[in-house]
Amino acid sequence: MLDNENTNGEGWNFYCTGQILHASVLNDEITGIVRDMLNDFQVRVKFREHELECICTCESRNVVCKHVIALLYSWINDREEFTNIGQFVSDLKDLDKDHLIEILKKLLIDNPENLKFFIQSFESGQNDDVMDDLHKRGLNN
Repeated sequence: MLDNENTNGEGWNFYCTGQILHASVLNDEITGIVRDMLNDFQVRVKFREHELECICTCESRNVVCKHVIALLYSWINDREEFTNIGQFVSDLKDLDKDHLIEILKKLLIDNPENLKFFIQSFESGQNDDVMDDLHKRGLNN
């Protein structure tokens, strides 16, 4: 009903054609990428007591856009396929430091936009030992 009212069924079409990528869940929030023609939109839905807080990078005038609807269809129908971020982070805790640094290096090379999160963290001065280690490895030049 919400899909037809807001998007004329486009949300359902995105879901049915497999346009939802990297769907994940952490506590009361789901996120994912919804591919729309040539663009990928980041979607976040946070479940509140009796309402949804929805954010999409498409900047639609609708409070609930077709990309949000598509992610919600995916959550309803394919919940078991969402990556559980909590479990993922728990698994990361078991990795050794060298392996984690290699993962971070690949993450930064594949998507330099992620660098802003590291810079903000390092600028706080709480991670000088990590910065020194990255420098020794030639990863922060």
